[in-house]
Amino acid sequence: MFSNKSLFIIILFIFAVCSTAGPFQVQAEAENWYSNAQWLLENNKFDKAMDAIVRALDVFPDNPIYLEFKQKILEDQKKHHKVDFNYSIDSLVVKVPPIEQKFENFGQKVLTVSTEERKLLRLAQHYLQDNRIQDGLYYINQSLKRDPNFSLAHALLGKIYFLKDSELSFSYFRKAYYNNPTPETILYLLMISSWEKKFDYLHTLIARHSKEYEKTDLGAFMQVFSFKRELDILLKKEFERQKVDKIEFIDMPSNLAIKFYNVKFIVSSIFEELDPFYNDYWLYNFLKGQFKVYVLEAEEAYPFFEKAYSQAPAIQKPGIQYYLDKYKDYKKVVLDPNSIEALLMKARNFYKVGNYNKSIQQAEKALAKGEAREEIYLILGLNYFKMGNYMVARENLEKAREKMGDDPRIMYTFGEIYFIERNYFEALKFYQSVIEKEPENVEALYRIGRIYSEQSENEKAIEYMKRVIDLDEYYVDAHMVLGNVYTKMNRFEEAIEAFNRVITMDTENVDAYVSLSIVYFKKWEIDSSESMIDSAIDILERASDIDPDNDTVKQYLEYYYQQKAGG
Repeated sequence: MFSNKSLFIIILFIFAVCSTAGPFQVQAEAENWYSNAQWLLENNKFDKAMDAIVRALDVFPDNPIYLEFKQKILEDQKKHHKVDFNYSIDSLVVKVPPIEQKFENFGQKVLTVSTEERKLLRLAQHYLQDNRIQDGLYYINQSLKRDPNFSLAHALLGKIYFLKDSELSFSYFRKAYYNNPTPETILYLLMISSWEKKFDYLHTLIARHSKEYEKTDLGAFMQVFSFKRELDILLKKEFERQKVDKIEFIDMPSNLAIKFYNVKFIVSSIFEELDPFYNDYWLYNFLKGQFKVYVLEAEEAYPFFEKAYSQAPAIQKPGIQYYLDKYKDYKKVVLDPNSIEALLMKARNFYKVGNYNKSIQQAEKALAKGEAREEIYLILGLNYFKMGNYMVARENLEKAREKMGDDPRIMYTFGEIYFIERNYFEALKFYQSVIEKEPENVEALYRIGRIYSEQSENEKAIEYMKRVIDLDEYYVDAHMVLGNVYTKMNRFEEAIEAFNRVITMDTENVDAYVSLSIVYFKKWEIDSSESMIDSAIDILERASDIDPDNDTVKQYLEYYYQQKAGG
């Protein structure tokens, strides 16, 4: 038989064969999934093809061939489901309105608009052309004093604020619309309600006028904003689910990717129909630039904003300049839900809604990208603090502090850790550091006041609680602390006022009722007035009605009755 040495060599040989067979077997498995994915894609079975290539990527996550094929599946799926869309324009109503629409309130109130009001409005337009905004506004307001329903004046105000204050602009265009719904006013309302996500208003506006303006330039614009609205609603739901608020950070499911691609295709085809008529209109080119940004082609937006700037009236140029500055050297935006920025956004948003475990998961994924940003450590520190893991919270906050310095968020959280640990000396230093940078930080001011209250430095506690209340008169806890400090100092009337203020703001605050009863009981101990002990009992009985099972209320009530009975 075999010697011990020969047996050992045979075992080593078998082990070597087994260990080398493993990788070949894994590679064969991945190639098999890849082959399946190719066959499924050829037969337009997109979902199953995606499942197969994902299985292959589970084996080799960084394989460039598999990654490229995954992208091909997405692109082929979009093309396969592309919506065929044609829109022909038979007449223009925005660019070339019918002659009757050139007159204010045609067929309704045309006789009520005097020559004087039009003169004032023309004077306003003259000043606005010279960029003399205040003079222009003065004469617009003068025309509106003569006729508050002068829709041309409201529309002109809407244009002035269009790129400065969208809500104000929207309100003026709505006034103009209700008095005289001209096509241009409708177009401005479509744009503002779309970009400001006023989905219900946008739907109502389109439903009201779509038949009326079918096969016109305004009808084409309605189609643009109708398709964008549908996509926006889907995106909003996905943003809420994934905790992001930018398209480039979303992990786009296939149905949404198809919708996104189709809306992009449809709107581009509508713009091709509009181009011959609108290339010289600043608002149109501005809209095209905005849409390029919306569909992740921001690197192509600049020429449209540049064209809009050259065509725009003087009052619009400052607003367009913002877009020129922003998109001048803009690089192509890549849809990347796993970028550091996307992961950080998800981490921040999960933290805001109190889902600390998911926030930590996203922050740790960002950290695994190899770029140790200080904000990642800050988010991790804040999450671990909220979860009560103070040791890990400190470690991450210290790392964040190395680069961010005495950032108030870091310093406040350190203060909270020491406050919870009742190390008031250290906590006070951190809270005061916050106040140095943010003198009106009510949370830090409140904590400092609490510390002075715990240390019986009553005057300082009162000073800080009053500062909190000056900044936020509805800060219930500050009124409670103030009342308790006054009670300790036997300043009973001020204590009663503080606790009554709390009860006014929060009628079911049992702690406030208990504290108020204690004030009246202390007054009874001093002057033996029966009305004081009766007041204390009455207040606690009101608290008992609110919370019949509250043990503290029961104990105090029993004690008060005993004392009233003589001991």
